[in-house]
Amino acid sequence: MATGEKMQNVGNALTGIGKNMMTASCGCGCLAMIIFVAFVVITAINSPSFENLPTYTIISDDEFGVGNKNREVVIRLQEPATEADIEAIANKIKYDKRYKSYDKTNVHFYLPGMKIGEGAWATANFAPDIKVNIYGDLPTPQDISE
Repeated sequence: MATGEKMQNVGNALTGIGKNMMTASCGCGCLAMIIFVAFVVITAINSPSFENLPTYTIISDDEFGVGNKNREVVIRLQEPATEADIEAIANKIKYDKRYKSYDKTNVHFYLPGMKIGEGAWATANFAPDIKVNIYGDLPTPQDISE
């Protein structure tokens, strides 16, 4: 085989390798993009909705415990809320990206006229999973529609 033919064969081989590498990288890139899109879709589906929550005010937000690994948040609701709303508000507060992750987060809910520190109307405690307790009356469907 002449030197020119050898050079052409080497060039063809390198071109083939380059094409295979591009195909492989495109395949990996495409796979990565598919995985990313799937992650975004699944995250969006599983993320709780924080729209249309009852109006509330954060009264205090404190760290406590050894190394400040626990968080206590006191909330004033404008009116009684459903258990689902209490859970949604607590999740919104716990997973707010501005705050670090805590071992435990306790959220205390007070209604208008209730004195802070004399027993909350409801609590939501994460240790690490959420547990909601409502100590007062839940609103009736008539209360919610008014």
